[in-house]
Amino acid sequence: MHVTSRIPTFPGAWMMTWKDVLQSLRTLAISRLWSWLVILLLTFSGTVAWVMLEDSAPLFVLIVYWTLLVGQQTSARFKKDLGNWWLVNSLPLSARRIIIHDVIRPVLAGIAITWIALWMSSLLGLSISPIVVCSVPFVVVGISFSSIFDMLRHADVSMLLVGRPPDFGLVGLAISMFCIAIPSAIYFLTENYSLSPMVGMLAVVLIGVSVVISLLRLSERQFRLVG
Repeated sequence: MHVTSRIPTFPGAWMMTWKDVLQSLRTLAISRLWSWLVILLLTFSGTVAWVMLEDSAPLFVLIVYWTLLVGQQTSARFKKDLGNWWLVNSLPLSARRIIIHDVIRPVLAGIAITWIALWMSSLLGLSISPIVVCSVPFVVVGISFSSIFDMLRHADVSMLLVGRPPDFGLVGLAISMFCIAIPSAIYFLTENYSLSPMVGMLAVVLIGVSVVISLLRLSERQFRLVG
């Protein structure tokens, strides 16, 4: 007797996550792993440079490059789905669900890799502020949503229908840098005014959640405008 096979996942938008898992396993390539390794090395190098270097110019260039890589990696799946716009736009799913399920895996990977790099830095004896550790999820998610918003801002139905999704540009990069600047400013204020790290962490969480939710709503709105 033939038993009907079942996909081991929940119904609805979780199907997209399962689809991404299968595609990632089937298309696993050295180039993709290398991109994540570069992010790990850049985070580690940037943390060491931040503590040891007095000149901030090289550090700023490194942060910009790291931001571009994180934006590309965390929005790559969404960009690929945009290239199949005829299919994505016909799914009975909200824009929010499509966006979240496309970024959840790479965002979690980006957060984990950044935390690993900070841990590696601490093994060298460098002091890593809990404010920096706490800000990582909000920074990575903010960069991802900023990239997606800018992609959708440049998207045109005629381009998408022929499989030509846009990249994110200067606007996405600028918003991403703003997401980095907020916890950085909180950290420096906390250090300069000798405030408790708990105060800084609370500020990071409250402001970070507000920024992330705002960027998600902007992305949702832009998604509907494209459709």
